Amino acid sequence: MQDKHVAITGPTAGIGRATSLELARQGAQLTLFCRNADKANALCDEIATVADHVPRVILMDMADLGSVRRAAQTFLETAPPLDVLLNNAGVINTTRRETVDGFEETLAVNHFAPFLLTGLLMPAIQHGGNVRIVNVASAAHEFVRGMDFDDMHAQKSYSTFRVYGRSKLANILFTRSLAQRLEDTPITVNCLHPGAVSTSLGTACYRCCSNRFSVHRNRAQQLPCTSVPATRLPTSVASISPTASSSAPSPGRATMQRRNGSGNLPRRAWTSGFP
Repeated sequence: MQDKHVAITGPTAGIGRATSLELARQGAQLTLFCRNADKANALCDEIATVADHVPRVILMDMADLGSVRRAAQTFLETAPPLDVLLNNAGVINTTRRETVDGFEETLAVNHFAPFLLTGLLMPAIQHGGNVRIVNVASAAHEFVRGMDFDDMHAQKSYSTFRVYGRSKLANILFTRSLAQRLEDTPITVNCLHPGAVSTSLGTACYRCCSNRFSVHRNRAQQLPCTSVPATRLPTSVASISPTASSSAPSPGRATMQRRNGSGNLPRRAWTSGFP
């Protein structure tokens, strides 16, 4: 990872913090998208003890899509081409909350924000060559049977794990759809289940979260990496036209189709409910 440029969301705690420190030790040049300036400065001080460079910090609130747009613009104006985009930040709430944009917060932070950020950073991604886009998903997608497009913002009823699981399913569907749209390019799109990890995510409902997620402790899943490039990339993910998948369905994809009733779910998730 020496001199590779890595951008990370949610880097000040948990998986993001551990990843930031380890990548810094390996010589990566980091851009940290952070909501809290004090926590960002503390992390930069910690990174300075293990690496020779100072990370670039861009303030961004993922519960505010306007903030995401401003952060992306700042990145494009000041940062070098990307080698890795790690969409790591996430949230889980015990009660329903809405963002400043009027969206259910879990879905907005966990899916809408990284979807938008990835699209807006495409100009930097397409100049990076063999870029990796990594979306931190979760086996919590197994908590749901589909996206529930008729109530995506949980206005009719709210369940912590149904809403969180739906946002993680959206991460997976986004990854698959993006890979299809960018196939035949040198970019690789990945998503993963990190396993049961001791982080600050779900601190407010620790006992409930720990019991529920322990079921998945030994069921770590990683979607097959799909190669996807940058020679013909548009400047926004949302403007990429759908293309047919050229590969046969993997066992994981077939399972997803059975669980959710249709192989067209990634396409529908791409076009439905996004602001």
